[in-house]
Amino acid sequence: MKTILFALLFALNAGLACAEQACAQLNQDITAYQKAQASTPGQIIRYSDKEGALARAVLNPTRVQSAIDELAQGSATESGARLKNLAGRYTEVARNYVVAFQKHPEQYEEEYLDSFDSIFRLTLSSLIPLQKISIDEVEDPNLKANLNAMLKSTAQLVQSVGPLMLSAIEQQLREKRFSAGFTPRVTARLAQLREQLPRADPH
Repeated sequence: MKTILFALLFALNAGLACAEQACAQLNQDITAYQKAQASTPGQIIRYSDKEGALARAVLNPTRVQSAIDELAQGSATESGARLKNLAGRYTEVARNYVVAFQKHPEQYEEEYLDSFDSIFRLTLSSLIPLQKISIDEVEDPNLKANLNAMLKSTAQLVQSVGPLMLSAIEQQLREKRFSAGFTPRVTARLAQLREQLPRADPH
């Protein structure tokens, strides 16, 4: 029974390297992107720049989703840890476009939206596997109660973190931070992301 507790804590705090193909390739591209970005510290890479193809490869939400789907095939603890590891690396990339969009919104709105979409998917996906951890075989009532409380807290976090993240985009739309021509794309993407929010457990 202690093994289950250690596995849960490991999933919450540790990171595993991606061994699967889509995830491994994405990690390689993130490393290449970071190297390219380091060579141009004065400007965050845009899609229209010389290294724009690399930025597109890293920020592509569909590609990120493929890595997520691949990692989700493992056990709950393994999937949660690997997804958290990838989300941690990706956060470093996404942060660039948060800052760039704040300073030059019209120049970075497409890159910002794609990076937001990707980190949104990764954040939710890294939390959801933890809800699938079974505590049925735990015999110690105190340990079982503690694990159950941790899992309930995780479930509450999953339900709250998605809407909280989307509220940032909603606020930016109200503030008209996106250009008039790009706003419909943001609105449509926001609707798509809302569809990915986990449904509350009726029980």
